Amino acid sequence: MSNLLPKSQILSGMLFLLIFGGILYLFRQVFLVLFIIFAGVLFAIFLSALTDFVQKITRLPRSWSLVLTIFILVLLSAGGSWLMGSALGTQITRLINRLPEALKIIENFLSSMGGAGSCCLWFQRLRIYCP
Repeated sequence: MSNLLPKSQILSGMLFLLIFGGILYLFRQVFLVLFIIFAGVLFAIFLSALTDFVQKITRLPRSWSLVLTIFILVLLSAGGSWLMGSALGTQITRLINRLPEALKIIENFLSSMGGAGSCCLWFQRLRIYCP
């Protein structure tokens, strides 16, 4: 007599795993949709609070206060991006210039550990793309 399971147990186990996997996939998709809805509600509450503040200050109708609030937020985002752009560009340039040195350090570390031949070849190929 062999220790193999009967076909019915194997099929029922596979069916259980398939159903369980399907339920997990469905929960993941529902979670993503609920997360997006939650983020939208939070953003709406944020806009509503700012709109109420602008409405108190300017005494404009709510719709015009909302338009003004969105306009101010867009201006603040664009201004912040413009101010941070030069610093970000400088940091990216420095990172690109230091990348070959960092790759060499990592390659030396992996080669000293031994058994990392494929990683070392990968780093040598990667160094071709570095300036």
